[in-house]
Amino acid sequence: MRRAAVRLLGRAGADGGQKKLISFVTDVEGCIDYFHRFAALSRVLECTPSTDDGQQSPVVRLRGDSETGCENHFVFGGDAVDHGGGDLRVLRALL
Repeated sequence: MRRAAVRLLGRAGADGGQKKLISFVTDVEGCIDYFHRFAALSRVLECTPSTDDGQQSPVVRLRGDSETGCENHFVFGGDAVDHGGGDLRVLRALL
């Protein structure tokens, strides 16, 4: 079983600007459950229940800066599809 890990990667800039939260994930490989676990742990992403696709997949969205008090960024490092069986659901969640 894959474990989702979330870490605060960014901090306030040298100019004392707004703090940045950066959420990074890679190697999802079609495993929609892994991606949803990652999103649930992330302070940058938010999962909300949805039944629009008939499979009750949560909708993943980027939180607004005002929600976290930081400048939010999400970085996807690649390998969205492969052998996990949820390729299209992962791609929909990323869009």
